[in-house]
Amino acid sequence: MNKPQKLDTLTSLRFFAAAMIVLGHFHGLFGSMGLATTFSLAQGVSFFFVLSGFILTYNYPVLATRADIGAFFKARIARVWPAHIAAIGLLFLLTANMNLGGLSRGAAIFVGFANFFLFQSLVPLRDVFLTLNGVAWSISTEMIFYLAFPLLIADTYFGWKPKLSLLMLIVALHLWFAVAWAIPSDESLASVNLMGLINVNPLVRLFEFFLGVLACNLFMHVRPRINSSVGYFTVVEVAIVMLTLFSMHFSHRVVSFLGWQGEFANVVYYYLTKIGSVWVFAPLIIIFAFGKGLLSRVLTLKPMILLGEISFALYLVHITVLKWYEMNSAYFRDMPEWSKAAGCWFLSLFIAYLLHKIVENPCRKLITTLPKVNARETFRMLFTGRQSVHVALATAVIVAMINGPLLIKIKPGPPASHQGLTGSHLLSTPASFSGFVDLSAVSLSPFAADGEDRRLDLWFNVQSPLPNGYLIAVHIVAADGSIMHQTDFPLVNARGLTKGDRWVESVKIPAQWLKQAKGLGIAIYSDPKSPLTVTYPRTDYDGRRALIDFSQIF
Repeated sequence: MNKPQKLDTLTSLRFFAAAMIVLGHFHGLFGSMGLATTFSLAQGVSFFFVLSGFILTYNYPVLATRADIGAFFKARIARVWPAHIAAIGLLFLLTANMNLGGLSRGAAIFVGFANFFLFQSLVPLRDVFLTLNGVAWSISTEMIFYLAFPLLIADTYFGWKPKLSLLMLIVALHLWFAVAWAIPSDESLASVNLMGLINVNPLVRLFEFFLGVLACNLFMHVRPRINSSVGYFTVVEVAIVMLTLFSMHFSHRVVSFLGWQGEFANVVYYYLTKIGSVWVFAPLIIIFAFGKGLLSRVLTLKPMILLGEISFALYLVHITVLKWYEMNSAYFRDMPEWSKAAGCWFLSLFIAYLLHKIVENPCRKLITTLPKVNARETFRMLFTGRQSVHVALATAVIVAMINGPLLIKIKPGPPASHQGLTGSHLLSTPASFSGFVDLSAVSLSPFAADGEDRRLDLWFNVQSPLPNGYLIAVHIVAADGSIMHQTDFPLVNARGLTKGDRWVESVKIPAQWLKQAKGLGIAIYSDPKSPLTVTYPRTDYDGRRALIDFSQIF
């Protein structure tokens, strides 16, 4: 099969799809200059699915024989699987945590098996599809697309209209089911929710991928007939970008704009938040595939193409970098916020570059040439020449990230003693977090006349050593438990403690946060969407957050 001309503009566009997701995930800690609240950045996954369908159809317009189909599957596995496995290994190296929460041994083995073979997105439970390197759920979904791809492009059975109608019907049936059974939209629930049923589900998302297939067929059909000027295409490119931004801002707000309410409105809002701009992504990709406007020329610059080439690796590693920062955030608390965000972006991009060079590229070449290569050629491909430099750099970066923060001194917490605490500070029933630690007392410094920050002390007892990488979320809540303010920080003072030890975690609370608040919500997590279960008289979030009324600690 002759290799088609490379579309550099679309390679660069892949970076923007990944950047939307990274920016959305970083928003909670660093903000996003208003982008995450103005636009639905979660639609970056939808953009990637449409783009993937387009590029695959462009590169594989026909799969006529079994050999062609076999070569296609081999190339797809070589493209995603090595980097996926390497990203899981990186997660463990940098966080010492496999993100399995409180799963039983049997459940953890199943999850490992599902992630290894990339079928976790077929199970609509967050404790399956968001475990290990959680963002890999979309890679699993993409793998299902690859399995369906030969049927989607084949003319042997049905034309494109019946296929499109069937996929639209599948989406409609899932939305109908979600409304009829009142499936909750809360993505933190361990039970089935809209994330597992709609957002992660390959059957639902296959519609977007097929739109990319159709967009490519349309592009190939009209390409020979289009011969417009640079100026004309520049205007069209700017217009489609503006339309895309408008759609990403407004598509999920259309529900409130129309005044819809109830379960139907809830489900439609969720769907549009994730997928609402798919109708404009397809024409945007077609227009930039021509590569004739000034914006396209910017996208063909070498730095932009490189960003596009490492975008897959960036998507895979950015959550690991974020978790590493959360674990070590106490060491960087005196740095300006912008420098923390810039540092995490730089680390994510640099590690993505190294992963692309060390694993993604050479392993793809290696797998696609199997079984022709021998052991010597394999070693040369993976470890010699420039590869040795990349491997040395990666080793240095990982060692520095593991050991570097420990060289930074941080102020110790208050002495771990309950002496001096009044009876009102001691909780009548300790809040027990998954058998690891008990929160036994909470104290708040007296209110100051000048309105300065107040110090909140949380007093813990160790039941079983808490693994590294856990953070505590302190929520200032209203009477109904809704979050008014929130602060998260790593449990640094718990490191090295054993059963029976006590320690204190302290945090400054702005006085104005407490004016209308009624209590605290306390959760402990390594994955913010799957906190430890807690045993306490009053809990919420499916038993994962303890609610403590201020009357118990004042």
